[in-house]
Amino acid sequence: MKTSVRRTLIAWAAVGIFHASILPVTAGEAKSLQPIVEALRHEGRNLFMGDDLAGVLGIPVDSGEEGIIMRGEALESGGVIRSMQVPVREEHDYVLFIVQKDNDVWFYLANKAGSLKKALRRDRARKENSGLDMKSAENAFLAEVAYWERELKVGSR
Repeated sequence: MKTSVRRTLIAWAAVGIFHASILPVTAGEAKSLQPIVEALRHEGRNLFMGDDLAGVLGIPVDSGEEGIIMRGEALESGGVIRSMQVPVREEHDYVLFIVQKDNDVWFYLANKAGSLKKALRRDRARKENSGLDMKSAENAFLAEVAYWERELKVGSR
């Protein structure tokens, strides 16, 4: 199952299926993501974020490149697929969380300091986008951070 989940996540990033609106949000209490970022950099698998998804999220892609090489992990539990990804190049200051349940996919883009920068929701069945209110996006993002801290067995500073 892990292999098919990983392929699904790579396909999300590599195929141009996201023409989504982005709702910028800010987290009230930023919590450093550095411990889980470092864990993924050392233990994660190689993934690829296509330039189409990077563009939707506002992440620049180097000229002549088709995307960004990432390190990450994907886990499936109870019908929910979760992925956390960090860029291989340490000078990039972002972390991407992806959550899929049924036909909905949520994206949470944060910096390593733990501030949520962008969030979006995609209904894959209807190919529709809808915004998230700031409070629900922040709460969902913090729940994802806590989930990955537990799964990677690290604490934040």
